Amino acid sequence: MPKDTPCIDGGKCVKGQCVEYCEYEGLKLNIPLFPCRCEEEGTECRRCCKSLTGTCKPQGDELLTDGRPCTYGYCDAGVCKEGQGSPIQRLFTFIETLDSSTLVAFMKSNIVGTVIVFSLIVWIPASWVVSCIDKRHEKRSRERERAWVSNDVLLSQSLQSWTHLLRTLVSPKIRGTAGMGRKDRLQWRQEFKAKQ
Repeated sequence: MPKDTPCIDGGKCVKGQCVEYCEYEGLKLNIPLFPCRCEEEGTECRRCCKSLTGTCKPQGDELLTDGRPCTYGYCDAGVCKEGQGSPIQRLFTFIETLDSSTLVAFMKSNIVGTVIVFSLIVWIPASWVVSCIDKRHEKRSRERERAWVSNDVLLSQSLQSWTHLLRTLVSPKIRGTAGMGRKDRLQWRQEFKAKQ
């Protein structure tokens, strides 16, 4: 960005970087300045800066945006009014001035909230996907279990039918030899083997 382009919260661009208001004013004066809150009457809603050893005093004529906190309340048209500023007014002021650099500054100053929001953005969909995959696997497992149960039933039914078939095939042979003597049984076996 070109030099002196306005950026976050009254700051300006210097060498491609956004520098906050007090830091920019300090660069012009060749003194390191830091933001502070003026407490003298009539200056509560002006942008104030202080040096490492100096006192907090207004730097320039720029006023704080409406809804910003001041000494004993909130700023409204450059005047510090008693009480708390309307959260809705502060929200709309924030939304009106929202751009990428303001959003980045807000995220930096509210790092815990930013981490929580981004974590939720990632983990809620991820947990939903994992839950869907688990349900799908559980459904397949149930189907396989049902298939095994039905296979067991089929297997037991087929074993029963084979047992019944063997009984019907073997049973007449046994019944036929039940009343025979030893000699008759030997003869019957030989005849049976001859037939096969």
